[in-house]
Amino acid sequence: MIKGERNYKLALLKIFFVQLLVSIDFILPIRVLYMINYGISNSDIGVLRTVYSILVTVLEIPTGVISDKISKKFSIVLSAVTFTLHAVVYILFTTFTGFILAQMLLALSAALASGTISAYVHDLVTENKDNTYTEIAGNLNFAKNIASVILVSVSSFFFFFNNKSNFLLLTVMGLVGTAIACRLPGTEGEGQKEKLLRIDMQEYLKHIVVNAQYLFGHSWLLKIIILQSINITFLIFNFDYYQILLKNIGFNMKYVGPLYASFFFWTGLGAKLTSCLEQRLQYKNLTQLYMVLLAFSYWIMGTSNSCQFIFAAIILQQMCFGSWNLLIEARVLDNAASSDAKVILESLHNCLLNLIKAVLVLGLSVLMYISDLRFVYNVLSIIMIIMIFYQLRDNL
Repeated sequence: MIKGERNYKLALLKIFFVQLLVSIDFILPIRVLYMINYGISNSDIGVLRTVYSILVTVLEIPTGVISDKISKKFSIVLSAVTFTLHAVVYILFTTFTGFILAQMLLALSAALASGTISAYVHDLVTENKDNTYTEIAGNLNFAKNIASVILVSVSSFFFFFNNKSNFLLLTVMGLVGTAIACRLPGTEGEGQKEKLLRIDMQEYLKHIVVNAQYLFGHSWLLKIIILQSINITFLIFNFDYYQILLKNIGFNMKYVGPLYASFFFWTGLGAKLTSCLEQRLQYKNLTQLYMVLLAFSYWIMGTSNSCQFIFAAIILQQMCFGSWNLLIEARVLDNAASSDAKVILESLHNCLLNLIKAVLVLGLSVLMYISDLRFVYNVLSIIMIIMIFYQLRDNL
């Protein structure tokens, strides 16, 4: 348990640097270009993305149990170690097989961190009774995203100087992030190394089943997770098609890099404003406002040819994305049965999100194949309006 305001703030600062350093933001704009330089085709890249998506989903729940039953700090450290190894593999093994191995390590790292860092911060806030989780997490997300804007913006300069320099620097970042993670204090109930030796399969499975029953037994929580998953899926699907829409309306594509870098700022700003907006509007009214804004933004993107209106719609979507994610995350963590159930509950939440995302993205892709992008945006707008009425009916 952390005692003293100074130690508490130091722990938050450490978790900020871990999130920043153990992140793919620095290679995000150049990773595909790097692989293409070594003979990887577009179809190969699709396979690599599929491998990553499947593994993250499969590993989500097992790693959640490890975090809950052993230690959140242990999971964060292991995530940083596997992340660093993934960067090393990118440098040393520049073949399709090597890139598959890198994606596997990255998937393990992401699964270990998924839900764990949020639950760790939630424990810190709960123990120290400092403001609200949404306020602290929102500030952390905003600060991290501002730093990510800088990382994304300078990434290409390093790449064109030397195509391996990004991954060399990423390895150093991973090592520093691992060292900082090792210095994280344990939260309440952690620090028992013997847990690692005592955990057994029966306890492992029981933890999953009990928390799955808990989630499905609280239908209101399940419903808001499903609503959020649909919205997040729409936003993630949309993210990949901004480029097509902007090109079609005559946007100068040489500025698309800075535009995408700005997404981190708007997403972070949405997260930062979450606590203030929730206090003023309350959760139900705030999420209804987001759905109205998103429906309106999709309608704009389905009908307008104005760059200014399209940019406004994109900003709205990114801010809603950052805020809504944090709102649901807080609901899940606040309603966990106990401290050692937070990560597995978040893992179950993420598994539902991934399953819904897989189905909806496939459906939206088919819809775009038989129609066009503008039509898909209008369909998204109509679906959002239906969801607004559903939320009002069920008082979610």
